[in-house]
Amino acid sequence: MTLPKRREIHPELLRALLELGGEARLRDVIPVVTDAFPQIAREDLGLLRKKGDSLWENRVQWARQDLAYAGKIASPAKGIWALTDAGRAEAEALGAAAPSVAEPPAAGYADDPRDESDEEEEPATPEQAMPEIAILPTDAERIAAELSDAAIDSKAPARLETAVADALRFLGFEAEQFGGPGRTDVFAVAELGVDRYTVVLDAKSTASGKVNDHQIDWDSIVDHREQEHADYSCIVGPGFAAGNLRERAGRHATRLLATGQLAQIIRIHAASPLSLKDLERLFDATVETATALRDLETASSERARRRRLPLKLLRIIDSFNRTKPAAVLAKPEPLWGILLHTDDADGKGATLEEVESALALLETLGVLRRSNGEGYVSQTSLSGAKRILETGPPDEPRTDGPPAAAGEDAARAI
Repeated sequence: MTLPKRREIHPELLRALLELGGEARLRDVIPVVTDAFPQIAREDLGLLRKKGDSLWENRVQWARQDLAYAGKIASPAKGIWALTDAGRAEAEALGAAAPSVAEPPAAGYADDPRDESDEEEEPATPEQAMPEIAILPTDAERIAAELSDAAIDSKAPARLETAVADALRFLGFEAEQFGGPGRTDVFAVAELGVDRYTVVLDAKSTASGKVNDHQIDWDSIVDHREQEHADYSCIVGPGFAAGNLRERAGRHATRLLATGQLAQIIRIHAASPLSLKDLERLFDATVETATALRDLETASSERARRRRLPLKLLRIIDSFNRTKPAAVLAKPEPLWGILLHTDDADGKGATLEEVESALALLETLGVLRRSNGEGYVSQTSLSGAKRILETGPPDEPRTDGPPAAAGEDAARAI
């Protein structure tokens, strides 16, 4: 089989996007990348995976995924692949030189061992694709840094729009970047069923670091909210001048959100993920921004505490197993009572309902078994239970191909 490996596709994909003006759709990128590999046999281009889609296109899509993880390709709008500043710099440095088949992997990219065989390539999880990168913290810091830099890059206003859209996708929103006359810069959707809410966001970059009242068209903000039938409106900028600005924002029910504050939320979310329902408070202009941020920090801390609770309960149950092996002592009420009388702040903050929920979760995972309504019996050791809790199942793509094939941006979210 003559299909190039993913690492060999990386430079040609960057060159192709540069040739296409810096951004393009999949259907436009594939032919340009294919032309860069004249050695590919015609019959190999026709190879299909078991799912029925093109093996070659699937491999190009995963090469794009690698570059997205490396911060060199972004998705400014649904279905669009675009070079980041780092990606453009690398593409320009590559020039027109043809890749060497024997060239080593670029720094930061992992080679998929399945590229060595003629077997059908199946999508890899992010962890398999780039095992040496801690995706969540790396993406959080990259997004936070880009928000800070883009906020004062007044010569490239679309850069902040892209950074804001990336930040919202990282937080779990479906975010689409529009920009241009008559449209909001970014439109974010929290698909929560009956609790669904939407936000229009206007990104304002300025070299001075302070957005002034004269830079904001308040009528347009209201028009955008009505046009998109949005529940909330928000202006994101490096900072906001004193004076009438905040009063006007209040009258127009619009949140003023500094990029530093949004970066703070990104880092909080990376440490202990927030729900989209938690984040709704961030855009509610009737709540003071400082109050909303404190509430989100509290929500994040509470979620972290609740995630630690199952392991705390397992340690108590392990002690039961060793001292009273013939008795079923793992019951919600006694466990809760023990927690309340410990010196551990997490334990003292637990409620009986949280204990019951944690035990039910452990039962679902097969760590515990309910014993005739009397309590719970261990089904594995403490060390085995810790492995079950720490090792979750790999994320699966929502389609047969990588998320990009369905117009999703897989580099966020995580």
